[in-house]
Amino acid sequence: MSSTHFTVDTIAPRFEGVAKLSSLGVIRLTGDDRLSFLHNQLSQKVNDLGDDARLGAWCTPQGRISALFRYADDGTSLYLVTPKDSLEAVAKRLKLFVLRAKVTIDTPDVTVYGVSREALSPFAEQGKRLVVEGGLLLNTGHGRDADRALLLDFTNARTFDTLQDEGQWFAENLRQGTSTIFLSARDEFVPQMIYLDKLGGVSFDKGCYPGQEVVARLKWVGKANRFMHLFVSMSQVTPSAGDALYSDGNPVGHVVESVTDSTSALLTAVVHNKADVTSLSLNAEGTQPLMALSSFTQFAD
Repeated sequence: MSSTHFTVDTIAPRFEGVAKLSSLGVIRLTGDDRLSFLHNQLSQKVNDLGDDARLGAWCTPQGRISALFRYADDGTSLYLVTPKDSLEAVAKRLKLFVLRAKVTIDTPDVTVYGVSREALSPFAEQGKRLVVEGGLLLNTGHGRDADRALLLDFTNARTFDTLQDEGQWFAENLRQGTSTIFLSARDEFVPQMIYLDKLGGVSFDKGCYPGQEVVARLKWVGKANRFMHLFVSMSQVTPSAGDALYSDGNPVGHVVESVTDSTSALLTAVVHNKADVTSLSLNAEGTQPLMALSSFTQFAD
């Protein structure tokens, strides 16, 4: 089969319905200072959160993303949705910055579902959160992705007639250019490299946070020399977040996230601007070629 038949819309089925997202977990912040505490840590505002649901990065002093959160507050607790593979480590590190703030941080047992517009009630507005019976609904969507939301089930007892494959949810993320930062890709990317600034995940007027000087400098003074692209791989090798991409035997980028099925892998990768994205491979020998599907031109300045 010729790879030229594949497009961003046909490489994997689109997500519809509900999926149990077993790879995602929740960090909970309680206490009077929870909003102000997190506001000083993230790339996006928190202290005026209200009934919004937002996207924000927790960065290193060098401006690299250590964790990416989708977050909302239900009036008593602030919930951060992030991958389970780094959940405990991120929560432990957040506790180091609490100092005298009135904040308690834990990792409750919460089931996370991905829900599409077909399964959502009309109340799920873009960028909003809604307290529902036994849970919390977060819609942090952007553009075409606005028709999807995360459902936090605090009871762990919610049932659905049909559950879709978790991989389809994450494949839809990749199509839309929305990223999940898993453990193996931590501390690798500046927010602008994965278009977080275009997705509402960066505020340039909120004041200081870890890495703020680097992120702001790219906005006002320079420009990132690497950006994210969407690829498909038809080789038998399963790409993982953090893996290198090669051009003429030289590393020119790294995988952000990938979703695989029995025959192919859909992946996003941050690639150097000078690299030819039409001739990349998962190995230095060039025997595991990638086909470029999208350069996310909708995010271009």
